[in-house]
Amino acid sequence: MDKFRIGYVYHFNAHKPVYHEGQLIGGMSVGILFKVLNLEGIEVFFESNEEKEFFLELEGERYSLGNSINCSFDKKKIIKIQPRDNLLIKFKDIKVNWEIYDFTKDVGEGMLIPHEVTEDIFKEIMEKNIDAFDNSDNESAQSLAYFTQKV
Repeated sequence: MDKFRIGYVYHFNAHKPVYHEGQLIGGMSVGILFKVLNLEGIEVFFESNEEKEFFLELEGERYSLGNSINCSFDKKKIIKIQPRDNLLIKFKDIKVNWEIYDFTKDVGEGMLIPHEVTEDIFKEIMEKNIDAFDNSDNESAQSLAYFTQKV
Protein backbone atom coordinates (compact mmCIF):
# COMPACT_ATOMS: atom_id res chain seq x y z
CA MET A 1 0.00 0.00 0.00
CA ASP A 2 1.18 3.48 -0.87
CA LYS A 3 0.71 6.52 1.35
CA PHE A 4 -0.75 9.77 0.06
CA ARG A 5 -1.68 13.31 0.93
CA ILE A 6 -4.49 15.00 -0.96
CA GLY A 7 -4.76 18.51 -2.30
CA TYR A 8 -7.28 20.58 -4.22
CA VAL A 9 -6.97 23.23 -6.91
CA TYR A 10 -8.87 26.46 -6.18
CA HIS A 11 -9.59 28.67 -9.20
CA PHE A 12 -10.06 32.44 -9.25
CA ASN A 13 -12.10 33.49 -12.28
CA ALA A 14 -11.20 36.68 -14.15
CA HIS A 15 -14.47 38.33 -15.19
CA LYS A 16 -12.76 40.49 -17.83
CA PRO A 17 -9.72 39.79 -20.04
CA VAL A 18 -6.33 39.83 -18.34
CA TYR A 19 -3.06 39.66 -20.24
CA HIS A 20 0.37 38.64 -19.02
CA GLU A 21 3.40 38.38 -21.31
CA GLY A 22 1.07 38.43 -24.31
CA GLN A 23 -1.06 35.54 -23.00
CA LEU A 24 -4.78 35.80 -22.32
CA ILE A 25 -5.36 34.76 -18.71
CA GLY A 26 -8.82 33.35 -17.96
CA GLY A 27 -8.07 32.87 -14.29
CA MET A 28 -5.51 32.05 -11.65
CA SER A 29 -5.32 28.97 -9.44
CA VAL A 30 -3.63 27.73 -6.29
CA GLY A 31 -3.03 24.14 -5.33
CA ILE A 32 -3.55 23.58 -1.62
CA LEU A 33 -2.12 20.45 -0.01
CA PHE A 34 -3.75 19.08 3.14
CA LYS A 35 -2.07 17.33 6.04
CA VAL A 36 -4.09 15.34 8.57
CA LEU A 37 -2.62 15.03 12.08
CA ASN A 38 -3.74 12.85 14.96
CA LEU A 39 -4.09 14.22 18.50
CA GLU A 40 -0.38 13.57 19.16
CA GLY A 41 0.53 15.75 16.17
CA ILE A 42 1.68 12.83 14.03
CA GLU A 43 0.70 13.02 10.38
CA VAL A 44 -1.78 10.41 9.20
CA PHE A 45 -1.73 9.45 5.53
CA PHE A 46 -4.35 8.01 3.20
CA GLU A 47 -3.37 4.49 2.16
CA SER A 48 -4.24 2.90 -1.16
CA ASN A 49 -2.85 0.89 -4.05
CA GLU A 50 -3.94 3.65 -6.43
CA GLU A 51 -4.07 7.41 -6.69
CA LYS A 52 -7.64 8.59 -6.20
CA GLU A 53 -9.67 11.17 -4.33
CA PHE A 54 -9.58 10.43 -0.62
CA PHE A 55 -12.21 11.35 1.95
CA LEU A 56 -12.47 11.56 5.71
CA GLU A 57 -15.15 9.26 7.04
CA LEU A 58 -17.26 9.74 10.14
CA GLU A 59 -20.39 7.85 11.17
CA GLY A 60 -20.87 6.42 7.69
CA GLU A 61 -20.54 9.76 5.88
CA ARG A 62 -17.69 10.89 3.63
CA TYR A 63 -16.21 14.38 3.83
CA SER A 64 -13.87 16.05 1.34
CA LEU A 65 -10.89 17.88 2.79
CA GLY A 66 -11.45 20.40 0.00
CA ASN A 67 -14.59 21.50 1.84
CA SER A 68 -12.72 22.03 5.12
CA ILE A 69 -11.58 25.50 4.05
CA ASN A 70 -12.93 28.50 2.23
CA CYS A 71 -10.40 29.91 -0.23
CA SER A 72 -11.37 33.36 -1.49
CA PHE A 73 -10.03 36.48 -3.16
CA ASP A 74 -9.06 39.34 -0.87
CA LYS A 75 -8.11 42.81 -2.16
CA LYS A 76 -5.36 43.23 0.44
CA LYS A 77 -4.03 39.71 0.93
CA ILE A 78 -4.94 38.43 -2.58
CA ILE A 79 -5.73 34.96 -1.17
CA LYS A 80 -7.69 34.43 2.00
CA ILE A 81 -7.95 30.93 3.46
CA GLN A 82 -10.28 30.29 6.38
CA PRO A 83 -11.21 27.02 8.06
CA ARG A 84 -14.81 25.92 7.86
CA ASP A 85 -15.16 25.16 11.52
CA ASN A 86 -18.61 23.63 11.10
CA LEU A 87 -16.94 20.73 9.25
CA LEU A 88 -13.69 20.52 11.21
CA ILE A 89 -15.47 20.46 14.59
CA LYS A 90 -17.02 17.10 13.66
CA PHE A 91 -13.56 15.52 13.67
CA LYS A 92 -12.43 15.55 17.29
CA ASP A 93 -9.59 13.04 16.78
CA ILE A 94 -7.70 14.92 14.09
CA LYS A 95 -6.37 18.31 13.11
CA VAL A 96 -6.23 19.46 9.49
CA ASN A 97 -3.41 21.70 8.28
CA TRP A 98 -2.89 23.03 4.78
CA GLU A 99 -0.26 24.79 2.73
CA ILE A 100 -0.18 26.38 -0.68
CA TYR A 101 1.57 23.85 -2.91
CA ASP A 102 1.69 25.67 -6.24
CA PHE A 103 0.42 28.63 -8.28
CA THR A 104 -0.79 28.74 -11.88
CA LYS A 105 -1.97 31.26 -14.41
CA ASP A 106 -4.72 29.63 -16.43
CA VAL A 107 -4.23 30.59 -20.06
CA GLY A 108 -6.85 30.77 -22.81
CA GLU A 109 -10.59 31.16 -23.22
CA GLY A 110 -13.11 28.45 -22.42
CA MET A 111 -10.64 25.58 -22.02
CA LEU A 112 -7.94 26.99 -19.75
CA ILE A 113 -4.43 25.56 -19.70
CA PRO A 114 -2.59 25.92 -16.37
CA HIS A 115 0.97 27.28 -16.51
CA GLU A 116 2.88 27.07 -13.25
CA VAL A 117 4.18 30.41 -11.96
CA THR A 118 6.00 31.62 -8.86
CA GLU A 119 4.13 33.12 -5.94
CA ASP A 120 5.55 36.54 -6.88
CA ILE A 121 4.25 36.32 -10.47
CA PHE A 122 0.89 35.06 -9.22
CA LYS A 123 0.53 38.01 -6.85
CA GLU A 124 1.77 40.47 -9.48
CA ILE A 125 -0.88 39.35 -11.99
CA MET A 126 -3.64 39.42 -9.37
CA GLU A 127 -2.61 42.82 -7.96
CA LYS A 128 -2.34 44.45 -11.40
CA ASN A 129 -5.80 43.14 -12.28
CA ILE A 130 -7.67 43.47 -9.00
CA ASP A 131 -10.85 44.66 -10.74
CA ALA A 132 -10.94 41.49 -12.85
CA PHE A 133 -10.63 39.19 -9.84
CA ASP A 134 -12.74 41.15 -7.34
CA ASN A 135 -16.04 39.54 -8.35
CA SER A 136 -18.68 37.37 -6.74
CA ASP A 137 -17.30 34.21 -8.42
CA ASN A 138 -14.25 34.50 -6.20
CA GLU A 139 -15.97 35.00 -2.84
CA SER A 140 -15.38 31.29 -2.59
CA ALA A 141 -12.94 30.11 -5.23
CA GLN A 142 -14.09 27.17 -7.32
CA SER A 143 -12.48 23.85 -6.44
CA LEU A 144 -11.81 22.40 -9.87
CA ALA A 145 -9.79 19.28 -9.22
CA TYR A 146 -7.95 17.21 -6.68
CA PHE A 147 -4.36 16.01 -6.78
CA THR A 148 -2.39 13.57 -4.69
CA GLN A 149 1.14 13.57 -3.33
CA LYS A 150 2.74 10.18 -2.80
CA VAL A 151 4.87 10.08 0.36
